[in-house]
Amino acid sequence: MRSISPAGRISILLMFLPLLYCSSRFVKKEEIQRISKDYEKVYSLKERVEVGNFDSLNKGAKVKIYFKATGEYISIYAYPFSQVREEAVGKNILQLFDTDFPDKKFSEEVFRQKLSLLFEEYKGKLDKIPVDQGFGSDLTQGKQPPADGLKPSGKGGGRRGRRGK
Repeated sequence: MRSISPAGRISILLMFLPLLYCSSRFVKKEEIQRISKDYEKVYSLKERVEVGNFDSLNKGAKVKIYFKATGEYISIYAYPFSQVREEAVGKNILQLFDTDFPDKKFSEEVFRQKLSLLFEEYKGKLDKIPVDQGFGSDLTQGKQPPADGLKPSGKGGGRRGRRGK
């Protein structure tokens, strides 16, 4: 039997190194799926949450949530309680990285504590909430600020006088 040279050993190690790195996820997909089953209810946001592009979800907004996990972080998304998840546009309300956990290791207890700071289970009657107001987004309420912080001009797009004169 032939022995492997030191250069050959290094090249074999380098071939398998990416596989070792890929298998060490921050949180296992199965674990997030299990936790997700506990959060299949309607929640009320405790605070206003900025979601970017001049959009935010208002305090008290009624939402459903879901999680997405990658190798480096977990994203928490909210969407209108009245919509089917597959058709809804979810808003990323929080991302948690390994640095958000003690010893950079996922902890379900810490994860649940961080979620409890954002929202609480809504125990009221959902049929009392107007469907178009349940999400509580600034954009759905027409409060998007004008571009560049300028006030919108009157009719005619800001030009004075009539065309051609």
